[in-house]
Amino acid sequence: MPEIGNIIGIAGHTALGVSIASSVMCVLLGISSKNTTELAVIYRRQQSLVILIFIGLVVSISLLVYSLATDQFALKYVVEHSSTQMQIWYKIASLYSGQAGSLLIWTFAISLSTLLLSRTRTAAFQYRGLNAITLLALIILAFLFPLIFLSSPFQLTNRVFTEGIGLNPLLVDPTMLIHPPMLLLGLASTAIPFAISLGMIISRTASTEWSQSLRRWALISLLILSAGNFLGAWWAYTVLGWGGYWGWDPVENCAILPLIPLAVLLHSKPLQERLGLFYTWNLMLGCLPFVLAIFGTFNVRSGLITSVHSFAESDIGPYFLGLLALTLLAPAVLLSVRTGVKPMKHNYDSVLSIETGLIINNFLLLSIGLVILGGTLFPVASELSNGARIVVGPLFFADTVGPLLAILLFFMAFTAPLAWTKTLKKNYVKRIKFPLSLAALISIFAAFLGASGFINVLAIFASVFGVLIHSFEIYRAVTKNTAIKSSLYDRAFRPFKQNPRRYGGYITHIGLAVMAIGIIASTAYESRNRFTVEPGESFSVGNYSFEYQGLWGQKPETNGIEIEAGTEITLLENNQIVNILRPGRRFFYSAPNQPVAIVDIDSNLIRDVYVFTQGWNEKQVAEIQILIKPLVQWLWIGAGIYIAGVLVSLSARDRSILKNL
Repeated sequence: MPEIGNIIGIAGHTALGVSIASSVMCVLLGISSKNTTELAVIYRRQQSLVILIFIGLVVSISLLVYSLATDQFALKYVVEHSSTQMQIWYKIASLYSGQAGSLLIWTFAISLSTLLLSRTRTAAFQYRGLNAITLLALIILAFLFPLIFLSSPFQLTNRVFTEGIGLNPLLVDPTMLIHPPMLLLGLASTAIPFAISLGMIISRTASTEWSQSLRRWALISLLILSAGNFLGAWWAYTVLGWGGYWGWDPVENCAILPLIPLAVLLHSKPLQERLGLFYTWNLMLGCLPFVLAIFGTFNVRSGLITSVHSFAESDIGPYFLGLLALTLLAPAVLLSVRTGVKPMKHNYDSVLSIETGLIINNFLLLSIGLVILGGTLFPVASELSNGARIVVGPLFFADTVGPLLAILLFFMAFTAPLAWTKTLKKNYVKRIKFPLSLAALISIFAAFLGASGFINVLAIFASVFGVLIHSFEIYRAVTKNTAIKSSLYDRAFRPFKQNPRRYGGYITHIGLAVMAIGIIASTAYESRNRFTVEPGESFSVGNYSFEYQGLWGQKPETNGIEIEAGTEITLLENNQIVNILRPGRRFFYSAPNQPVAIVDIDSNLIRDVYVFTQGWNEKQVAEIQILIKPLVQWLWIGAGIYIAGVLVSLSARDRSILKNL
């Protein structure tokens, strides 16, 4: 009913108005504080205003979700992104399929993080939390402005609609129910390290409490953003039909860029905590992830770069360019004049120390980040300089980032057994000798099995060495002090309880190395074949045989899908039936000329048989593409190990985010 839609539109704008008014008051309260006697009172008032901001955004999101779920086509957003044919979960997914909806989730996620931060009750937070909460309220205000004045999700239509366009066909997949909100939440969460770092700069403080909080929130952002990227890679692999999981698309690059300074910060913080080094550097690293998140948001909405992930060019692009300039310049200017902490000097007793390893690893991480950023912006720079846009393709990134990642894996592995200040050479050689020799033997064996190319074999060696050395370090910790009577369970988990930061980091590094093995094997040694066959014909790829049985088809009549059709193929190995595969195409009412792939994959730990049907004719002659991708499942296993390691690092009770709630 249009009347309900009109009421929802008014209520939604009112809820956003409550949030924007509360944000303004929160900012003004922070600016107006002048002396320490009133800070605690103002902080408590800000806490109440943060709750109001959050409630306003919860109400606005709830109203939009209700509108999508009940087909309130009086709202323009519902018309453009939902339809009556869609299942309820995909109607809710429409919340983040459009520009206004994704911005609303961004703002909600920042307000949720702000609420969690504001509930911290320690004295250090009450005394110094004012700056961070004020900055976060200002950020929320900056995001609310376009939601109300430039791209409102509650804008009403000027005529009556009984049906909507529906969800983007590429988003009609279960993974897309999780991937976009996870990625948006991860990008939004980088606002907290930004506000904490900038707040520390403004207050000229080196508070240990705030320093720990910066690390904690950096870990949370790393966790969520990494999970979002992994889910995106899985979606690309299982839906798009090209057999890859990362295409170095400009928007994909923008999603991964904030991870680089987060990782550098987490590896640089120990140098500050133990030796007092890199305080200013770490504050800058705390600000950079949010700057890069805004950069990605600007790219997606400005039309600056061409990407399949981009929204249409709109008035929001220039707005976010201004926001990007502000978030970049403010920390840079303030860092130059307000750090208030004298830099400390450290005399290295030995180059063979963990300090050296961390610095080299950080340098390599930054180099990778700069290459990705430079490659992403190069087409724009070339167009500005000579009027011709020179596209930087995936091959450039593979040839530059790939070797850098291999070198990074080497140094990560060599750093693991190092001690602070000085490592005895004899002990160090003893600890790396066996895993290094075993990694060399495994690499030789891989080459014997068919691994070729110097860089590929070197990367395999670095990855295997990384898995082995970190595993051996964990084993050493588990078997240490075996004279102490304890159960096997207690001994196995003692290192992770006593030092979750170190051993959680080791698990994360193992996950990265396992992922690298999956990436190297599945890209460098994959087999791609294309066949044109008639029903009843057979064809072979290596040890695998395929029998094309014919076409299949059905009419789901849901989620905007008109027809699903494809080929039925029997997969045999050693003349034994392994699986019946049914790859094909999905055709939508809203985009009949833009079918979406239906990929079918037979997976095990050794290989994936990836089958995609390119097309067929009226005589059922089909063009079928077969990809054999070795060890690709280890990419997803490594991602799971990586996530587990980050969770272990967050598990320290004295550093838990829930400690002071």
